[in-house]
Amino acid sequence: MSRSPARFGALLALAGVIVLAPDTLLIRLSQLEPWTLMGWRGILMGAMSFAIWWFFFTSHPRRDLRTVATWQGIFVILTFSMNSVTFSLGIVETSLEEKTKSAKTAMLYSRANTLLSFPMLLSMVAAQNLY
Repeated sequence: MSRSPARFGALLALAGVIVLAPDTLLIRLSQLEPWTLMGWRGILMGAMSFAIWWFFFTSHPRRDLRTVATWQGIFVILTFSMNSVTFSLGIVETSLEEKTKSAKTAMLYSRANTLLSFPMLLSMVAAQNLY
């Protein structure tokens, strides 16, 4: 079986939907205060991410743990934290009308981003052929 990027991307998107749909539903049904929700969600997601990394993705855990203390590791932690905060607040605090409007706006920005990416991709391909 060959591993095509299109198949991998589709499976990755499907896995994201399978994980995020119940997460969003549980956030709505829990009716917790936003900061309490973010605290518990952040602690549990951080602990599970760390445990999965520790048991499955590292061969030298103590040595690899030092990489977290670098500026790149701290940047990843801060970015992950901000993603969790904005996701939780977005689910809890926004109304249906705001979500509908933002979905339309996101579609327009996505198309503009795709359109603006073509010159960059063409210049990258052209630069490869120069040398």
